[in-house]
Amino acid sequence: MSAITDFMLPEDWSIEPISDCVWRVWHAREDGRLDLTCYELAHGILLMDIDLNCRTLPVASSAMTSDFTLNWCSQGRCEVDLGQSGSAVLEAGHLCASMTRAQSFAYPTVPYRGFEYHINFDRIDRQTRALLHGFDIDLPHVGEKLCSNTPAFIAKPEGALLRTVEIILELMVQELPKINHLLVATCQLFALLAEVNPSAQRVASAYLQHSQRDLARRLRVAIEADPAGSGYANALARETGVGEASLRGYFSRMYGTAPATYARELVLTRAAEMLATETASVSDVALTCNYSNPSKFAAAFKRQFGINPTEYRRRKALERLEETVHKQEIVGKRKYDRNG
Repeated sequence: MSAITDFMLPEDWSIEPISDCVWRVWHAREDGRLDLTCYELAHGILLMDIDLNCRTLPVASSAMTSDFTLNWCSQGRCEVDLGQSGSAVLEAGHLCASMTRAQSFAYPTVPYRGFEYHINFDRIDRQTRALLHGFDIDLPHVGEKLCSNTPAFIAKPEGALLRTVEIILELMVQELPKINHLLVATCQLFALLAEVNPSAQRVASAYLQHSQRDLARRLRVAIEADPAGSGYANALARETGVGEASLRGYFSRMYGTAPATYARELVLTRAAEMLATETASVSDVALTCNYSNPSKFAAAFKRQFGINPTEYRRRKALERLEETVHKQEIVGKRKYDRNG
């Protein structure tokens, strides 16, 4: 039995075998899509290459309980719900080791890219154990060392540890990576983790209690409902009795940015959509986005998108024209082929 079949995935998720030990798993849903490439590197060691664009992801129930998981975040942010222990929040460049089963995963900012190891100690066979021994690796000991005083150990790797992560990423970019190469790089990764000093390298700010996480989410919902408004944190502070500074801190730890910055970026993103699809003047778009001064709007827009609003609109119009011409050429070629 393979490791991927041990995971009882939702029925509407699609699984495509690529080889005896590599599978592609994907699913399209209303709030986005997910795409996983799963590698069974050895008995008991499963590696998942994760590419998704949705806010939440259910934890696949499993007949094969993961005794030890290791997550790397390349892009976006990932919130791992660790039950009564609260939530761990990974940002790009973070590595998270845990021996606590996750209750759920959420992705405060999308798209999200990264990889994840699932390790089951009981499934590791004699051959895999001999390979690990050759690298002087005792996986249960590594997990216990990193997570002895915390449900999840989160660090920002540097030096040889970071370079090994980069090697794994480079191998997974290949069309069909060699499993042996990935397995050797994985052994190197865990050998280096065995040398880590958890107390010295742990990122303490990467944790939120559930109440803190929920407040951050409520603040995000309020901002997204009216990003051009103001006073979100103040209103929520009055309602909950939690200080504004604390609310802003929870938000920043969850979403990686200040509430005001998040709101401004939303406003400018919507302004960009209006410039690309509507005929309103730049001044009118600025007013709609609560900018009474068109020059300040143009300056803020350029900081976010790298060009001014007028040039952005011109480029989008040109892109639409090129797309229309391309479609007409395809239709013309098909007619010619049918008549030809």
